[in-house]
Amino acid sequence: MALNSEPPELEKQLYYHGLPSCPQLVARSNFLASWQPEFEDEHPKIKHISNVGSHDIVNKYDASLRDKIITRLGSTEWTSIDVVRIGYSGSHADPVILWIGVAPGSLASQTGLEIALGCRSELRRAGLHVHCEIREAMVKSLAAVTVIPHQDPEGVDRPISLTSVLGGQSIAGEETSAAEGTLSVYLSLGEGESRIKCALISRYVVFQDDDRRYLHHNNSAEYVIMPGQTTFGEICTEGNEHAAFWQSQGNKYKAQSDVTNQLNAHLGSLKDTASRRIGHILFSPPRLPQSHPDSSDLWLPDYALVLLDRDRFGPDYDKLSNTLWVGQPAYDDVKKMNRGKPFEGVSNEIQSVLRAKANGQWCYVQQWVIIALGDKSFCQKGDSGSAIWDLDGKIGGIIDGGSGGQIPQLDLTYATPTAWILKDIEQKFPYGPVSLL
Repeated sequence: MALNSEPPELEKQLYYHGLPSCPQLVARSNFLASWQPEFEDEHPKIKHISNVGSHDIVNKYDASLRDKIITRLGSTEWTSIDVVRIGYSGSHADPVILWIGVAPGSLASQTGLEIALGCRSELRRAGLHVHCEIREAMVKSLAAVTVIPHQDPEGVDRPISLTSVLGGQSIAGEETSAAEGTLSVYLSLGEGESRIKCALISRYVVFQDDDRRYLHHNNSAEYVIMPGQTTFGEICTEGNEHAAFWQSQGNKYKAQSDVTNQLNAHLGSLKDTASRRIGHILFSPPRLPQSHPDSSDLWLPDYALVLLDRDRFGPDYDKLSNTLWVGQPAYDDVKKMNRGKPFEGVSNEIQSVLRAKANGQWCYVQQWVIIALGDKSFCQKGDSGSAIWDLDGKIGGIIDGGSGGQIPQLDLTYATPTAWILKDIEQKFPYGPVSLL
């Protein structure tokens, strides 16, 4: 018997009210349970996403069950398969949901319900009382134009420079400088006198193709600059505005006016991108699906190694380390450094499956999931390559992208564990031991 389950327009639009991107509902397996907006003090209650925590699905959601879910999706233009908690409390009292993203406008609610019920039946066969919900959401790359202020956290006197030894800074390929990302971490390769220092960045910031393996040769170089061209332009605009302000205040503030004029003169000397080079790409593997180091699940190696220019960093080169300015820690959860400003989030216990395109072919890959604490996204445009840290100073992963719906925010952040990348570097670029500085 055909099911008549078209959600009312109000439900489609507001079912996920409160989530950062407010994705549109397509279908839900518990469609028989009526839904109406809930209110508190005359204001609509908002929903939250939280990590799974303690639940039977953590142990039962294995590769076999994931494959059955993917089979149920068939030729659907699905984008992600996530397992999270969604509800009004923002705690582990909220129900666990198999949360499937599909391309906007690609799936009718009737077909979506049939898929949701099919996925629900697979979960029940595995002994899991978990419902399935389908929303419109795209997985988005985070390599983009963005504005990143340069800050000196210690406030020490030193020559004006836009090159920072701190992680989380804006970077771009010199030839693709409009697509900005973030310097992830500093690495050490090799031992003894042959030891070199590199920066880890997202491949997509520099290379838009997937199938090319890049290995530096002496006759050419792919340079990386700090900051990217658009960010540099914004910094110059801000400098000019400050100069105009202090100049308008008269001789009383001549000292401040002189400082901003000095800054603007220095910025003028950096307009040539060659003056902002921090190094060149040493190695980048093809962005093609491959097995995890410790399992048969697939991932996409989206990274590049930048051989750092000793002269560019000057005396700071010998002191390079993965140092961040985070201020006063607020939560005992993972932190992602957003150019000196920490965003807080929590790691999910279950990895997500993404439907990604590599070299023109669709593939299914595993990704680590970070969920923001609060009502804001954990990441934003330009965060491609950002490192994820815990409060003990350990680096857990590198941000690749995120999933979002109607509003230009992201509900979930996807990352690649750092351990996978370091092991991959050792296997594909056998220069010597690889370690974090």
